Amino acid sequence: MAGFPSGFSTATHPERGEGVSKRQQTRSALEEIERTLQGLHVAIADGFRTPGPSQKLEETDARKAELETHLSAP
Repeated sequence: MAGFPSGFSTATHPERGEGVSKRQQTRSALEEIERTLQGLHVAIADGFRTPGPSQKLEETDARKAELETHLSAP
């Protein structure tokens, strides 16, 4: 019976299940981006200052902002 409420809710409102799933995917993507940013910050702090990491940092920061905006929407 433990799975009944969530299964019933998903069956009666499948759009909610999709929204939760997409929201969880967005959260997972955001967590991955935060780990990438951490690694890039460490590399830059360690003196690895080539155009590659700097460009990747800018791209990743932009993607992070997109995901945060998406998650903050109702």
